[in-house]
Amino acid sequence: MRAVRDVYLLSEIRRVHDGSDGIYGQLKIWDELNDEGVVVARCTVERLMRKAGIEGCCNGKVQVTTRPGPSPVAAPDLVRRDFTANRPDAVWLSDFTYIRTWEG
Repeated sequence: MRAVRDVYLLSEIRRVHDGSDGIYGQLKIWDELNDEGVVVARCTVERLMRKAGIEGCCNGKVQVTTRPGPSPVAAPDLVRRDFTANRPDAVWLSDFTYIRTWEG
């Protein structure tokens, strides 16, 4: 009986996984199946996905982009928090934000 149910559940897991373009992992697949009325335990979804080699998309490692030196010193506030300018090109400000891309 379990083998028959596993075949059915695995087809449903593959359907949901393919519908998410391969992004959903076991937790989101389990949640989606239960939302659709397919009552299944999370550990069953995990077991069947592991057995079938189905994986969700992984975010990867956290990239550390800022490492303070041994004695960090804040940059001076040259505009004294006044961001208005009385002419073009009088005040230039910038900010650098690290944005992860999937290109490496």
